[in-house]
Amino acid sequence: LLFVAAGCVLLSNLSDMGIGWIGIYSPIIILLFLLILRRTYTYEQEQQPEPEEVTTEHEDAPLWKTYVRFSIAAAFVVAAGIWLAFIGSDIAELTGWGDTFVGTLFLAFSTSLPEVVVSLAALRIGAVDMAIANIVGSNMFNIALIGVIDLFYLESPILADVSNTHMVAVVTVLLMTAILITALTFRTRRRTPLGVSWYAPALMAIYIAGACITFSIGD
Repeated sequence: LLFVAAGCVLLSNLSDMGIGWIGIYSPIIILLFLLILRRTYTYEQEQQPEPEEVTTEHEDAPLWKTYVRFSIAAAFVVAAGIWLAFIGSDIAELTGWGDTFVGTLFLAFSTSLPEVVVSLAALRIGAVDMAIANIVGSNMFNIALIGVIDLFYLESPILADVSNTHMVAVVTVLLMTAILITALTFRTRRRTPLGVSWYAPALMAIYIAGACITFSIGD
């Protein structure tokens, strides 16, 4: 999904790649997302992993109450997200840091705080796979959103109007994803002298470097 989005940003410099105001890549991105979800589900069913031992204080709660609580929490997240968009625009205008940098760092960090909380909560109840899936799945869903928000941007195909500065973030995420894939593949339990896995400082270093480069470009 990242490769498709990055390629479309570059190709949009030559052509808007649009049918009307919608980019031809939007249905492709959405279709890829759905295919990946389907493949993830079937693969997990084929592997039939041992179920994780999850402990929760609400095992006897009625299902409808769980849905209500989930919907209320989601509504608060949506409301806060709308507010953050306006605040982010004000920050970019007042500081002169640029929309790309403010969106990449401040907005992305703020909207990821719920994911941090959910992942930490999942770890506390022993749902390790859910904690990691929350992070990776959120990133995958965010890329798929390009195909959705393109429908609501009526001026042109959305990637035709974005800055090439986004390529810095894309390359950064690709490098971090490569590290994640390597860590999942080799599954080493050896830790660094600091007591953390090797990929933890590597991921942080790449993230900080990407943020610094984005800020220096200042778009």
